[in-house]
Amino acid sequence: MNKVLVVGPSWIGDMVMAQSLFITIKSLNPDVQIDVLAPAWTFPLLARMPEVNQSVAMPLGHSHCLTEIMLDCVLSEITAFNL
Repeated sequence: MNKVLVVGPSWIGDMVMAQSLFITIKSLNPDVQIDVLAPAWTFPLLARMPEVNQSVAMPLGHSHCLTEIMLDCVLSEITAFNL
């Protein structure tokens, strides 16, 4: 099974629009498992998107560097994602 980690947007409207990306990814590869790195407050919205397998809490806010966030995520979640 292929796995994809999408770094989700931090704004509610952008997250709603991101569902079209999740739908497209799923339609191109129905067996893919999509996880989304996003602010915890977006989890209720992501839970209503059937394409999303798991929501992963983004540990930092807007003011932090995305590279720093991704590095922290990879280091802390490496076993969960089998990278």
